[in-house]
Amino acid sequence: MRTEAGRGGYWHILVLIAAVLGAGLIPISIHVKPAAAATLRPGFQDELVGAFSNPMSLAAMPDGRMLVATKPGAVRVYKNGQFLQTPALSLSGKMCTSKERGLNSVAVDPDFGTAGNNYIYVYYTYKKYDVCPSEDPSNPKNPVNRVSRFVMSGDTIDASTEKVLIDNMPSPDGGHNAGDLKFGKDKYLYVTVGDGLCDYAGDSGCAGQNDAARDGNVLLGKILRITRDGAIPPDNPF
Repeated sequence: MRTEAGRGGYWHILVLIAAVLGAGLIPISIHVKPAAAATLRPGFQDELVGAFSNPMSLAAMPDGRMLVATKPGAVRVYKNGQFLQTPALSLSGKMCTSKERGLNSVAVDPDFGTAGNNYIYVYYTYKKYDVCPSEDPSNPKNPVNRVSRFVMSGDTIDASTEKVLIDNMPSPDGGHNAGDLKFGKDKYLYVTVGDGLCDYAGDSGCAGQNDAARDGNVLLGKILRITRDGAIPPDNPF
């Protein structure tokens, strides 16, 4: 997925659809880019399906719907050719959104819709201390990043079903937040965690001088691999 800012602060979500002759299949490639003329391969169609501020992540659902996570904290549903007006979930009241913080990713369980599995996963910056300091790595009231699982019913994700899978990942500066969620073929959830831009411990520096990724006692600057319940898979290398 490629993301770029569009005119007027809006981001434009487009869907490229190509029919495969003789196969009866319609593969869908989804990307995010500004509304502008594009050179498409033969057989592809460029169609604007929605426009709103700060989409961060797309997740396709097995029934053809699509979920879009937005930085301010809403998960939007694309269904029957349009985005529903009411968000499926809003976490804005419990989040920090300064710099790269916010609702950074959404993922759908690979077995969604089977045997009572209606799980949706999100990565967001939790306002743990009810304030959102920014660019202050030593502040003890900085927010934290977390990964949570929710249950979706119809077009609604029930906020009361939140199960926190990973918590208290420091967000010391507000930059280098990362937060992508993807399921692997092994059906484990992979989580990218940024280094926080400036060192959480205050013993190195920012950007290239930040050594948080080398600290084994903190989850910053890592790729995590967990089960759907937040447990550690037995074959994890670390």
